[in-house]
Amino acid sequence: MMKNVLIAYMSYFGNSKKCAVLFDQDLKSRGFETQLVSIKDNEKPSGEWDTLVVFSPVRIGRVVGKTRKFIRKLDGSGKNFALVISHAADLDHRFSPVKPTEKLQARMVEKGMMKAADPTYIRVLSNEGPPVEGFEDTLRELADSLENSQQ
Repeated sequence: MMKNVLIAYMSYFGNSKKCAVLFDQDLKSRGFETQLVSIKDNEKPSGEWDTLVVFSPVRIGRVVGKTRKFIRKLDGSGKNFALVISHAADLDHRFSPVKPTEKLQARMVEKGMMKAADPTYIRVLSNEGPPVEGFEDTLRELADSLENSQQ
């Protein structure tokens, strides 16, 4: 049962933060206990959590360094995780977010974490955003997935 969710976001231009805040509100409305932390501001998680949801951009075909560093330092063994990746490149472009996301997932699994959902990709119109129309529905689907997996 995953009722305590740590939502960590890395955001340069506000896209990932905007998505993380909406996701946080949605989970709270469903009865989840959540904690929202900024990776960029080096906020540290406090308290217990069952599931980590990381919101991060992929830029020029790489997960941003601060997100990778956050995951390296995190003690998440035995916890669940999900990734929400914002990106401007097409999924089949040479700077696609797919391969870097797969690498990050593999690192998390190596740390003893368990994938709670497939990666969620949020397309942005440019590095500075905004997220494309319909991103709220995409986040709601992830929340549905997490809610259904706890029942």
